Amino acid sequence: MSPSDDRRNFERSLYSRDVSFSVNGRTHTGVIENISKGGLRVVIGDSLALSGGTDIEVTLSHADQKPTVRTARVRWFDNGRFGAKFLPEASE
Repeated sequence: MSPSDDRRNFERSLYSRDVSFSVNGRTHTGVIENISKGGLRVVIGDSLALSGGTDIEVTLSHADQKPTVRTARVRWFDNGRFGAKFLPEASE
């Protein structure tokens, strides 16, 4: 799967917000480019390379609310960007 694949189940919204995510216990930062109920696309500035199928913990900050932590699975990684699909939460 690549960034050009257009098989979306949820409408994505343009979004620009700092985000932190953990891979194998190490925290990294990036900027969310777009987000939907089903996933997000993130630009990262470090030399991290992700593989499709890698699970990550994404911390989403909200104004005046406690941050939300969601588990997501990397679907693609290309040129400092990645797309990830949110995994179902226990209550979903």
